[in-house]
Amino acid sequence: MCQNLSPDQALQPAGQLTVRRCKFLRGCALVATILVAGSPAANQAFSYVAQGEGLPEMDLPRHSGGQASYLGDDSHQARVFAFVKGEHARSTEVLGELAELIREFEGRPVSWALVVSDRHGAAWADSVAAAVPAATVLTDKGDRLYGALGVALSPSVGLGTADKILHAYLPYQKIHYGATIRAHLQYLLGDIDADTLAHTLKPSRDRVTDSAEAGCLRSLKLAGMLIKVGKGDKALIQVENVLGEGPEMAEAYTTLAAVRRLEGDESAAQSAERRAADLAQTAE
Repeated sequence: MCQNLSPDQALQPAGQLTVRRCKFLRGCALVATILVAGSPAANQAFSYVAQGEGLPEMDLPRHSGGQASYLGDDSHQARVFAFVKGEHARSTEVLGELAELIREFEGRPVSWALVVSDRHGAAWADSVAAAVPAATVLTDKGDRLYGALGVALSPSVGLGTADKILHAYLPYQKIHYGATIRAHLQYLLGDIDADTLAHTLKPSRDRVTDSAEAGCLRSLKLAGMLIKVGKGDKALIQVENVLGEGPEMAEAYTTLAAVRRLEGDESAAQSAERRAADLAQTAE
């Protein structure tokens, strides 16, 4: 059974980490990658909307003017909505992959929405719209959609079905992120069946290596230290590094909650804590 690694535990010197804990982290990271890439039956969810549940209807201000739904319209068989930031390395990477997918699926019944919080003004929406002009860029004023879904971290991508059901939640991952989104789209469009999807996304055990495990430990330890001295922005970078290696590690979301609370964002902190609790329960 997996147990959470708290920020205080993450501060322990590497020499004091037990072999059992290292094995636990390796196992959690492997389970995480399997869950992230898994079949349509995998239990992937935002904090407030589980896979298989209906997505909330919401229109948001469109960068080009007017209002639009993040779910597109009734003509769309697959609905992609990504939570991204402007001038942010990971988001820039994801935007590049989404731009390629938009070109690849041109003419297919897929809606593409890029959701940007307004907490940093209009500059982020401007840069996102410039990076992916073919997508609908929406401004989430007051983080209404972030809050309705329970988005704990960006970048992340959600995929909805034709009847506006959450098909998959895909938090950022360093390896094969674009390919993972592509495979889910192919499934939603009827190009492949569920068995083919599961086979396509089956992760390799080689993806979880000792060096990656050690890197996650170092990043969590450093994040805990930075939180204690009030440097939440730098701690967030370390947490994002861990989530990139094993996007669904409960321990990383526990530390993320501490970062959000340090920033004074209690809603985001609670979303991260719920995500950590859900993942820990899944791993039992």
